[in-house]
Amino acid sequence: MNTETRFRYFRINFSIAGTPILGDGQSAAYSMYKATTVIVIYGCWMGGVIETLRNLRSPQVAFECAKVFLPVTAACCIDLFMRTHKQSIQKLLQTEQFTWEDIPTRNDSGSLTMAGIIPLIQKVIVYLPRIILIAHSIYMLIRGIGSDKLGLDMWLPFDASSSPVHEIIVIIQVFSTVMYIHCYWGFLALYGTLVAISCSQLQKLQTGLRNFRKGSLMDPETQNEELHEYVRLHQNILRTLHSNRHVNPKSHTDNMCISQVWGEFSNLLQTLGFLSAIMAQMCIYCLFGDELTCQAENVKQAIWESEWVGAPLSQQRTLKFMIAAANREFALTAGGFAPLTRHTLVTVLNQTMSYVMFLINFREDPGQTTHKATIQKLLLQTEQFTWEDLPARNDSGSLTMAGNIPLIQKVTVYLPRIILIPHSIHMLIRGIGSDKLGLDMWLPFDASSSPVHEIIVIMQVYSTVMYIHCYWGFIGLYGTLVAISCSQLQKLQTGLRNFRKGSLMDRETEKEELHEYVRLHQNILSFMRALEDTMSTVVLGNFLIIVATNCFCAISAVTVWGKFRDFLQTLSLLSAFMAQLCIYCLFGDELTCQAENVKQAIWESEWVGAPISQQHTLKFMMAAANREFALTAGGFAPLTRRSLVMVLNQTMSYVMFLINFREDPGQTYVAP
Repeated sequence: MNTETRFRYFRINFSIAGTPILGDGQSAAYSMYKATTVIVIYGCWMGGVIETLRNLRSPQVAFECAKVFLPVTAACCIDLFMRTHKQSIQKLLQTEQFTWEDIPTRNDSGSLTMAGIIPLIQKVIVYLPRIILIAHSIYMLIRGIGSDKLGLDMWLPFDASSSPVHEIIVIIQVFSTVMYIHCYWGFLALYGTLVAISCSQLQKLQTGLRNFRKGSLMDPETQNEELHEYVRLHQNILRTLHSNRHVNPKSHTDNMCISQVWGEFSNLLQTLGFLSAIMAQMCIYCLFGDELTCQAENVKQAIWESEWVGAPLSQQRTLKFMIAAANREFALTAGGFAPLTRHTLVTVLNQTMSYVMFLINFREDPGQTTHKATIQKLLLQTEQFTWEDLPARNDSGSLTMAGNIPLIQKVTVYLPRIILIPHSIHMLIRGIGSDKLGLDMWLPFDASSSPVHEIIVIMQVYSTVMYIHCYWGFIGLYGTLVAISCSQLQKLQTGLRNFRKGSLMDRETEKEELHEYVRLHQNILSFMRALEDTMSTVVLGNFLIIVATNCFCAISAVTVWGKFRDFLQTLSLLSAFMAQLCIYCLFGDELTCQAENVKQAIWESEWVGAPISQQHTLKFMMAAANREFALTAGGFAPLTRRSLVMVLNQTMSYVMFLINFREDPGQTYVAP
C-alpha cells in the first residue's frame, strides 16, 4: 500500500490547513489559498497577542484574551513547524518497508494493539475537528453577528464596528479557527500514528523473535534467512525511530512550554475546554512516547524468550548483536531536554494542579474496567510453576516466599470473618430497634417503617460482606501472585548457585539442566510482565484512594482528638488502608530484589571452567537479568519501600501541620 493511500486522511486534513504534506499544492489557485491561510493564521494570532498585552493592567480582560490565544499559539507553532520541515515529514511518511494491516488489532485479553489503534486514530482525525468546529463556529457567529463583539477578542488597526466590515472579520475569525483546529489536532493524530506504526512493528518483531525456532522443522539456511529478516526489520525500525526523534523535537518543546504556562492563566470553570485540549496534547505526547520506549526495550526480552538455546553459534552471535543494539536506551524527547514519558506527564499535571487545587476540590473517579479474562489467564500461567516442594523456611528459620503462600491463603480466609463478625453485630445493634440505619446513606424513599427499615439494615450488612471479601480477597490474591513469582526466582537462584558444584553429570546432562533454568527464567519473566500489566491499573486506583484516605483520616483524627470512639474508628480505617499500601509496596519491593538477585546467583555459579557454550548461555541469562523490573501503580509510582516511606512521611507531615494549625489545641471540633 502506497504512502498516499495510507495517509489520505492526513493529506486532506493538512491540505485544508494550508500545509500540504504529500506534494499537494502545485496549482496557482492552491498557492493563493496557502498564502491566504498564512495571512489569516498569523494575523489573527498577532491581533490576539497585542490585545492581551494592551490589557495587562486589567488582569481579568487579559486572562480572557490569553485563555484563547495560548492554544492558538500552540497551533501556530505546529503550523510553522509543518511549513519549515515539510521534506523531513515527507521522508518520515515513507513507510512502505513496514506492514501493519496483517497484524491482529486485538491481543489475547481483547485490548487494542498498536496496529488496531492506527485506523482508530485516522477515524478520530476525520470526526473530531468537525465536532469541535461546528460547536465553536456556531458560538463565534452568535457572539459576533448582531453585536459589537468579535468572535474572538483581538486588536485591529482599524475600526471594525460598522457593517459589513464587522461581519467579514467574524467570518475571517471562523476561517482561522478552521485552520487552527485542523493543524492542531491533525499534528497530534499524525504524531500518534507514526508512534503507533513504530510500536506495531516492534510488537511484530517481538512476536517473530519469541516464535523463532519454536517447533520449527526448517533447515538451518531457512532459519538463517528468517533471522536476517528480523535483523533488517529491527534496523529499519531503529532508523525510523531516530528520524522521528530528529524531526519532532522543536514542536514538542514549544508546546510543552505552553502547557506548563497555561496552568497559571486558567480559570477552570470558564476554560475547561481549552485546558483539556492542551492537556490532551501533553497526554498524547507522553503516553505514546512512553509506550514507544517500552516497546523498544521489550525487544531485548523477546530475544531472551526466543529458542536461542541450542541454536547454532552463528545465530547466537546474530542475536547477541541484536540485543546489543536493543540495549541502547531510546526515548522521544522535547528538544532533547524533557523525555516524553509518564514521569514528565505527572510532573506537568502536578504543576498544573498546584495552581487550581485551591479553586476546586479535585475528585478522582476512575472508570471501572473488567479484567476477568486477564486475571484468569494470569492464574493459568501458574500451572507451569511448582512451589509445594520448596522449603517453607530458610536456614535462619524465617519464612520463605513459598512458605508465605499458604499463610496468605489462610489469612484471606479468616481475616474477613474476624472483621465481619464484630462489624455486622455493630451494624445490627445500631440499626435494629432504632431510627438509624447500619450505615448512614441516602434512600429515595422513607425507610423508617418496619419491616422496610430492617430489610435495609440487612442489605447493608450483606453489602459489607461483599466489600470486605472483595477488598481483602484482592489484596490476598495480589500477595499470592507476587509470592509465587518470588518463590520461583528463589528456586532459580538456588539452582544456579548449585550448578556444576560437585557435579558428576556428563556434559549433555549439564547442558539440559542449564536449559531448564533458562526456560524457567523465561517463564518467570513472562509471568512478572503479565502481573504488572494486569494489576497496574487497579493498584493505581487504590493508590490514589489510599492517599486521599490518609488526608481525610489526618483531618478527622485532629478534629476528633479526645473522643475515644471516633478516634478509634478513624485509626481503624487508617490502619486498613496503610496495611493495603504496605502489602503493595513491601511485596513489590521483594519481587524487585529477587529479580535483581538472579544476576548475583549467576555470578556465584561454577561458570569458571564451564564449556564455552554454557558460558554463552549464562551471559544471555545475565543480560536478561540486568534489565530492571518493578511493579508499579499505573506505570507512575513504583511499588517499593521508598514509595511507602514517602507516603508515610507526607501523611505525618500533614498531621503535624494540622495539629499546629489548630488555634486552641484543647478545643474539640466536630468531626467532618
